[in-house]
Amino acid sequence: MKNPVYVLVLTFIKHNGYKVDPKELEFQLLSHPTYPSLHSITGVLDHFGLENIALELPLEIGILPELPKSFMAVSKHGQYMLVDKNREGFKLLFEDGKKEQLSNEEFLDHWNGIVLGIETEGHIEPKKQSIRKMPNYTLSLLVLSILSVYLLYSYQSTFEIVHYLLGVAGLFISILISYHELGFQSRALDRICAVNKATNCDAVLQSKGAKLFGNIKLSVISLIYFSGITITWFLNSLLGLESGALIFVTILSLPITLFSIFYQYKIVKQWCPLCLGIIAVLWAQNLAIVINGIYGFSMGEMATLVLGLLMATSILIPLQSLLIENESLKKVKIDHFKFKRNFKLFHSLLLASKTIETSIKNYGDKEIVLGDQNAPLELLLLTSPLCFYCKSTHADMENLLNQYPNSFQLTIRFNVNAENLEHSGTKVCARLLELYHENDGNVLKHALAEAYAENTNMEKWLAKWGHPVQLETFGQVLKEQQKWNHKNKLHFTPVLLINGKEFPKEYQRQDLLFFIDDLVEHALLPTEGNYVSFH
Repeated sequence: MKNPVYVLVLTFIKHNGYKVDPKELEFQLLSHPTYPSLHSITGVLDHFGLENIALELPLEIGILPELPKSFMAVSKHGQYMLVDKNREGFKLLFEDGKKEQLSNEEFLDHWNGIVLGIETEGHIEPKKQSIRKMPNYTLSLLVLSILSVYLLYSYQSTFEIVHYLLGVAGLFISILISYHELGFQSRALDRICAVNKATNCDAVLQSKGAKLFGNIKLSVISLIYFSGITITWFLNSLLGLESGALIFVTILSLPITLFSIFYQYKIVKQWCPLCLGIIAVLWAQNLAIVINGIYGFSMGEMATLVLGLLMATSILIPLQSLLIENESLKKVKIDHFKFKRNFKLFHSLLLASKTIETSIKNYGDKEIVLGDQNAPLELLLLTSPLCFYCKSTHADMENLLNQYPNSFQLTIRFNVNAENLEHSGTKVCARLLELYHENDGNVLKHALAEAYAENTNMEKWLAKWGHPVQLETFGQVLKEQQKWNHKNKLHFTPVLLINGKEFPKEYQRQDLLFFIDDLVEHALLPTEGNYVSFH
């Protein structure tokens, strides 16, 4: 079953005209250390670059016209709601899938005043899905459809067509059962399995009676059976064989259906609608046999049936194991990232790292400082355009600046051979310093991006952006930076400092995106208690 909060957030994003990767959304949300708090939802929206705002508003009738057309809210019972305004009032979709249409007064009675909205201007265009990226189930459905058309044209007997189509229906229900058992989430399945108080798919599927000989799941047998007879119908059509063996195996399924009904009614005392759907298909197949008449089968037909069942088994058993392993790894990955994104852990490692005095006495005002120069959170990136690993770090910092332009200041400090002013790498750094002082930020932004692009040729870069005019002046800046590097024994790039503290080696630099809000908050706090200044 799909996580209800994830489904609600995904629907909320779609209602506001945006499109995001559903798998990435689910992962980022579930792995957030504060999930399922409102902070986790706003954090995920920030991750996707969706401007949002969360407010607590007074519960007054006059505030309702000011609310956005589609927003998330919290009920007085603490449940998230997706709210759409309409002429009649407000249409609500709750976490549990329940829908309600309320008047203004009724909405105020349900709402606790918290609202989360998304900026709706500048919509992201939906990405077109190519055939190569089509979901596996779509391709499987296409193959099955083509196979069905072929068989329906090949077979002339009504019995053969009915038995085959019932088998396809049984295969579809068996797949739904497998999806449910593997933990795939679907509101439609939830509704089917909880039609009333007497129905509970989990109670039946997880009972001892759902396994044959205490080990083999009946759901797996059902999936192999219906897949096997579908393959066998195709093989019989190719080889010109009759359906006697299929009739035989269909009749053998009757005792299992009777046992399932008895177990659900007498032992579990609850019903599984999906299981009853399988039973209905099997009984319908047997009824078709009674109407058509029973006849024998040849060894060739039996061999074809065995081959079909073996083919189904050889495909489905490894596939199911792979799906189970994938779900387990997904849970491990979520738990790992939830642990990794814990700010208190990151903060303690940051405070334990070496402190470095970042200021340069001479020419310090000549350095490149991006972002908000008055922000208390100070990042310093020691870098070089000649460094391969600095290229990805520069991209990470650029992404961080784009998402949080006013949250921190970023000093770009170079580590190049400043004694050789004729070296192309040194000239590029000097020219970047020059561009920073001569032009607006956009010019420098593009120049930096090209300097740190993959396979950048320094000579071609200089030909485009020009050689430094004040090489001696900015060469002195590079020399002071080089002295600072040697003094602090920082000989390799890239190095990232946060308020003079070295970025913890246990984390990757792109992980900084997870902690930027908390870092800004703690940089504003006074030096007291457990949270101390980074300086």
